[in-house]
Amino acid sequence: MQGVVLSDICGLYSLQVLDLSVCCIDEGGIPTEFCQLSSLQELLLIGNPFRSIPAGINQLSRLRLLDLGYCEELRQIPALPSSLRVLDVHGCKRLETSSGLLWSSLFNCFKSLIQDLECEIYPTEKSFAQVNLISDGSGIPNWISHHKKGAEVVAKLPQNWYKNDDLLGFVLYCVYYPLDNESEETLDNDATYFEYGLTLRGREIQFVDELQFFPSFQCYVVPQMWMIYYPKLLIEKKYHSNKCRELTASFCGYLRGKAVKVEECGIHLIYAHDHEQNHGKAMISTVCRECQGDVQSRRKLCLKGNAINELPTIECPLELDSLCLRECKNLEHLPSSICELKSLTTLFCSGCSRLRSFPEIVEDVENLRVLHLDGTAIEELPASIQYLRGLQYLNLSDCTNLVSLPESICNLSSLKTLDVSFCTKLEKFPENLRSLQCLEDLRASGLNLSMDCFSSILAGIIQLSKLRVLQLSHCQGRRQVPELRPSLRYLDVHSCTCLETSSSPSSELGFSLFKCFKSMIEEFECDSYWNKAIRVVILGNNGIPEWISQPKKGSQITIELPMDWYRKDDFLGFALYSIFISMACDELNCELSICGDQSECCHVDDVQFYCCPICDESSQMCVTYYPKVAIDKQYWSNEWRRLKASFHSLDAPVEVKECGYYLIYTRDYSDEQRSCDTRSAAEDTNSNAQTSYDWTQCTEHSDSPMDTTTQIINSNVVDAQDDEEDHMHDWLELLCKFVGWICCRRC
Repeated sequence: MQGVVLSDICGLYSLQVLDLSVCCIDEGGIPTEFCQLSSLQELLLIGNPFRSIPAGINQLSRLRLLDLGYCEELRQIPALPSSLRVLDVHGCKRLETSSGLLWSSLFNCFKSLIQDLECEIYPTEKSFAQVNLISDGSGIPNWISHHKKGAEVVAKLPQNWYKNDDLLGFVLYCVYYPLDNESEETLDNDATYFEYGLTLRGREIQFVDELQFFPSFQCYVVPQMWMIYYPKLLIEKKYHSNKCRELTASFCGYLRGKAVKVEECGIHLIYAHDHEQNHGKAMISTVCRECQGDVQSRRKLCLKGNAINELPTIECPLELDSLCLRECKNLEHLPSSICELKSLTTLFCSGCSRLRSFPEIVEDVENLRVLHLDGTAIEELPASIQYLRGLQYLNLSDCTNLVSLPESICNLSSLKTLDVSFCTKLEKFPENLRSLQCLEDLRASGLNLSMDCFSSILAGIIQLSKLRVLQLSHCQGRRQVPELRPSLRYLDVHSCTCLETSSSPSSELGFSLFKCFKSMIEEFECDSYWNKAIRVVILGNNGIPEWISQPKKGSQITIELPMDWYRKDDFLGFALYSIFISMACDELNCELSICGDQSECCHVDDVQFYCCPICDESSQMCVTYYPKVAIDKQYWSNEWRRLKASFHSLDAPVEVKECGYYLIYTRDYSDEQRSCDTRSAAEDTNSNAQTSYDWTQCTEHSDSPMDTTTQIINSNVVDAQDDEEDHMHDWLELLCKFVGWICCRRC
């Protein structure tokens, strides 16, 4: 097409759609007067040999779609108008898609879209409610934080995501190939379109949005990538809750009527500060993925992986609130002046393998809340660590040269989390551990401490009234789990091969966990609960204990609740057990659903267990104590008496070998039941356990159980609605007690 014809077109000020595809427009063939097409909304330049397009294109303030597909000589794209919603550059073999200017332009388009939505200016076509990019599949940006093979990907949203003004939305992408011609999955026509679905997951799976996108091309180049910038504002307010923090994106599509194969997909959370830190130059983040997840910090300096051997001069040091030095492997020391960063709240030195010491602290430091020194070469902490008055999180895990902790660490009155896991040379622990009255999370896995040192730790643990999490896995030599505070909600003692970990009602551990369970129920009833379930991880080599009801092979089990379960004060809830091999997964998820008489099942809750990264092939047993009061009251009726528990992983394969359950009644934990229980704690942990009685203890109870028969019967008066199974359970229990009493008397 001749340039004079193009110049004439530039005078069509009301023109909205212009298609100049395959018009042999060479370099320089697009006149600068194009910027005068003030009404233009769609511009198609497919298959032309030009190398660039005029910079004036960013003046097309109403342009919604720009299609540059198969412009094989195209090298670069100038700044784009913020009104753009669809950019197609597939088949542009020479285009550099890693250009910061491209991502910056797309980010500006995204910000413009958000402003439109805030002003309630909605596009006439749904495909223009997001910013879309179509390109070749080889140009996936490396800043995408969550990506996975296959057609579905999951990302966890930060706490209070819906109130966080810095979180603008999400980048979603998929890479796809056409399936072979023998695929049976076809359409009735030759349509080409892509589709995605968004769901939020919490207590229930909530559908959020879906979109069918019809590109303006017939694609012959594979693989292809479809990327969407999705604004948070499009998520309806009814989903704005911390109960919905798991975002799932799923993709599918058809190419000329045949299904495409989604090779991989991903999600990336978009924060305004990423763009601000680049002074508006690019969407490409200057911070690592870990720092991106820190939504609390506003002024960050990320030097992850830098070759520095000392801390460089910091611009505006008094404004910095997060400093990331992760994996700076040449860094040998920190200057004492680091404590002069008065606004600093978070310091990451994780993986600084040559860092041997932490500087002396000469004055009180109030603002530093989080300190990561894990994976460093530190041998000891200075006694002046106590001057970090505001410190809440101290991570010293994998400090394999650390020999001792100073006693002054117990003066950190604000400390909530202390992690010394796998500090294999640690020989001395503070004796005054009970002074850490704010401590909620103690992680001390993989230690080789002496029995005396362990005893000192355990004596201190008993005094920690706010302790929620206790991790003592891979600690050899321990034979008993310590007495637990009722505040505890997570206990991990797996891979402690000498440890007695029976959690039966008659065991010390079982009774301690019951006290924790009762405490949690009280918190729940006061609406002040930390977590809905008690979670325990122990060694699983011996399989499911014999006292567990109906153990079953596989990853699913159904629990039959007793009649009137929601009204029985004696029935508190249930314990779920699962034996699993973690393989490569990070989390094991226990999904609970409740089922009605009509086979209708509704999602109740999810309980997560963190999988040990170094126990790929050994069995672990997870135990979940779940209270009945945590089940939504809409299901409190005899129509809902079946609970389904399913164990699986959301991120990688996991082998669930077997599972089981146990109904928790108050009577099972009474003093009489514990002393005359038919199984001892030691027998529960033995795979060849035999039923027996503790005759010595039994003979102390000289009264016949029949003396209390009337009371038992009166307390279990049969309601007209009760079924026979519940009656039989009560009478069998009474009979067992009576037989046990007779045996005791004969001895």
